[in-house]
Amino acid sequence: MGKQNKAEKAAAAALEKAEKAIAEAKKLAAKADKDARKHARRLQTTLEKLAQRAQERLAERNTVTTPPVKTPKAPAAAGKAKKAQSTTKSETKPKAAAKPATASEPKKAAKPAAQQPAGDDLSALTVPALRARAKAAGLTGYSRLTKQQLIDALR
Repeated sequence: MGKQNKAEKAAAAALEKAEKAIAEAKKLAAKADKDARKHARRLQTTLEKLAQRAQERLAERNTVTTPPVKTPKAPAAAGKAKKAQSTTKSETKPKAAAKPATASEPKKAAKPAAQQPAGDDLSALTVPALRARAKAAGLTGYSRLTKQQLIDALR
């Protein structure tokens, strides 16, 4: 009977340890679930804020960078306007040095004249805005181009 009693006590102790381990696992699972829900709420809030900022920036870009559609009245007037714009731009912003053309530049796609702004208007745009125009124009490989290469590709 002594051996059986020892085995029963060992089994009871093992059962008690197992029950404690199960209770501990349930507590940890509940805590992990609670932490996961908290983390998910934080991520959702962050995502909503980022989406709102992106919409605001998109609206800002659409209002700021969209050049007005101009209809040239005479070829001589258009040339003078370009010259006036280029002198104005060069006074306020120095032009970047042109890099040599590389073999990885995308092929130009035919674009309607309404989408292509006059001369130096492209240099006033940001690189993301130029990339958006390149994407809209159907160009490929524009993501790794510099600002000047994007301007050249869009002209």
